Amino acid sequence: MKKNLLIMVAFVASVCSMTSCGGSSKQVVTQQSVQPSSASYSDLGPTTRFPLMREATEDEWYEVGTAVGPKTRMSQIRVQALRNARQLIRESMSEVYKGLVSEYSNMVGNNIGTDYQEKAEAAGDRIIDAVTGQLPPVDEQYNIDEKGNITFFRLVKMSKKELADKIVDAVTNDEELKIRFKEQEFRKYMQDKFKEFGK
Repeated sequence: MKKNLLIMVAFVASVCSMTSCGGSSKQVVTQQSVQPSSASYSDLGPTTRFPLMREATEDEWYEVGTAVGPKTRMSQIRVQALRNARQLIRESMSEVYKGLVSEYSNMVGNNIGTDYQEKAEAAGDRIIDAVTGQLPPVDEQYNIDEKGNITFFRLVKMSKKELADKIVDAVTNDEELKIRFKEQEFRKYMQDKFKEFGK
């Protein structure tokens, strides 16, 4: 009997010491999953899905944009997260494209830094801006913490082939560049290189 009483006292003491060591100070986070087409936030229930990131494939490139702020500004934060996702793709694609134009110019004998290369870069940048600026969200989630702050995650997807084709169309729309950049070779080169990007 005494032994059982001692065991019970030891157990209660250990539980008390565990709860007094800050166990109640954990941050509470609720994750929500939202279909892009549904804007009715009051109907959403908690999920345990982790936010959204997907690996690039040969055909597609993905980015997740985030934005944080008070729950009262949910709509604005949601829009900002989408802008951030589009901007991430735009920056990535623009850097890759400029590197590819430089590499391709060397391969076909156009000197780096020539007017042709600059015109090709400018044409490609205009297309990248236009395409990425219109990308719709394909998925989204948000987290709300105990203080009412919200973090939005929005996923966008871009077709690498579609972007490569539009860039080549824009570049070869200029008759001189069409000859200098050898349209069919340039198209194949861009499609192949974009497939490799991010893999």
